[in-house]
Amino acid sequence: MRVCFLIPELPAPDPVAQYARRLDAVVSDAVPSGEFDVAIATDWTTTARLFEVGATRHAFWVDHFAHRRMGTWQAERFAAQLAYDLPVDFLAAAPWVRDTLADLRPDARCLLVTSGPPGGAEPGPPVASGRAGGDPLRVHLAGDGTERAALEGMEQPAVEAALGDADVVLLLSTVDGVLGAPLAGFRIGATAVVGPAHDAADLVEHGENGFVADADDPRGASRFLDLLARDRELLARVQERARATGEAWPTWDRAADELRSALERLVSEDPPAQAHWPVRLMGDAIAGAAVFGQEHAALSAALHRPRTPRRQVARRTLQKLKRRVKARLAS
Repeated sequence: MRVCFLIPELPAPDPVAQYARRLDAVVSDAVPSGEFDVAIATDWTTTARLFEVGATRHAFWVDHFAHRRMGTWQAERFAAQLAYDLPVDFLAAAPWVRDTLADLRPDARCLLVTSGPPGGAEPGPPVASGRAGGDPLRVHLAGDGTERAALEGMEQPAVEAALGDADVVLLLSTVDGVLGAPLAGFRIGATAVVGPAHDAADLVEHGENGFVADADDPRGASRFLDLLARDRELLARVQERARATGEAWPTWDRAADELRSALERLVSEDPPAQAHWPVRLMGDAIAGAAVFGQEHAALSAALHRPRTPRRQVARRTLQKLKRRVKARLAS
């Protein structure tokens, strides 16, 4: 089977590189010559060239939804969202992606091909075993948002650590990312405290192999970290279950076999007739343009709103203070 992966730029990153080696596939950042059985776009930007590739089937491999990582004021968000309306087959890299695509595109054919673990390496020895109960909890910050606030809000001793030397991986994203650093941590015996991201349920069982904090609640995440720092028996239990979860994750060889089977099915079976035309595209385009227009108008209004000079603000504040003092003296 001849397979082509379209990527934004060379060299190919994981997981595309992992798949390409095992499938002996062509990887290109431009439209390759020749005919293929399947041409696969690997992100929303490469869908722009996908139908220029001569292929029996055109597919879109999805491991996250780029528009959810963008603000509504970003013009790129508009195009990223429309990419999921194209008349293509979908290859979902995780169960949560498959379920999301089922809502976005119930008419389309979507096959689950769970990606292998981040980094492509096999599990290493547990790094957290043998630590004394009085040692500070070692926390890897997998994000640059509220994670540091959660670490600094702890009552128990803790230190920031590299991923390979962490007891706990902390990622409080509400979008995705749990199948990145937290999964990598699971495979070396670290547990995780994560936010309610869309992919959290694919990895973390709350209270069993990790903990799920509430959205925008660094103090709640701090409490979970303090609990693990205080109760080292609990820490050891959830770490053991986390490692078992990580070891059970599909290897890259198994992931490549799943992808190969999925591609063979795409070629041998016709896609659903209702997926031949992008019936939702214009509706989503109009809705996206309306949202972007509202954001643009709001930002423009804020930029052009008259600002009160600082002297006037100071004078008004002083006048208010004088009135309060006079009123208090009078009483």
